[in-house]
Amino acid sequence: MKKNLICLFAFICSMTLFTACGDDENDNNGNGGNGGNNTPNIAAEVAGNYTGTLYVSINNMQVAEMPDQPVAVTQAAEEETSSINVTISDFKFGQPGQQLEMGDVALENCNLTEENGNYTCARTEVLDLNQPVGSCNTDEEITFKGDSLIVNLSLDVTLLGQKVDVTYKGEKD
Repeated sequence: MKKNLICLFAFICSMTLFTACGDDENDNNGNGGNGGNNTPNIAAEVAGNYTGTLYVSINNMQVAEMPDQPVAVTQAAEEETSSINVTISDFKFGQPGQQLEMGDVALENCNLTEENGNYTCARTEVLDLNQPVGSCNTDEEITFKGDSLIVNLSLDVTLLGQKVDVTYKGEKD
């Protein structure tokens, strides 16, 4: 009987060695601090400042090539792990003294999708730019390939009867 009690006591003590609690798990699993959620934080991965060249064409004729153009990419919201904002600050083109100033071009809440290790956002929206451009329908495609950023914008400037294509190619600083 004494032997059975000792075995039972040993069995009960050994059971505490095999129990675990999910709350004891740490968050060092490399997924951006989002606990058990394995969704990568794409927005944080691509966020940063980029420097590159901006090309502008009007009605399929290139009118400007601007090197060293900065572009800022930020995460749209803390809880949005795949949504970004892209800002081309103080966008203008043309000859000094005759520049067309468009203002800030802000592409907000671009929802990125992943394909073959690249991240892309493609959509259409109405952008409000400085006059004489004003509001215009815009087709947008934003692509991240490693540390490279490519932005293609096709603006339908109905007020001026023109199609303006903007292409930006830059690298993360």
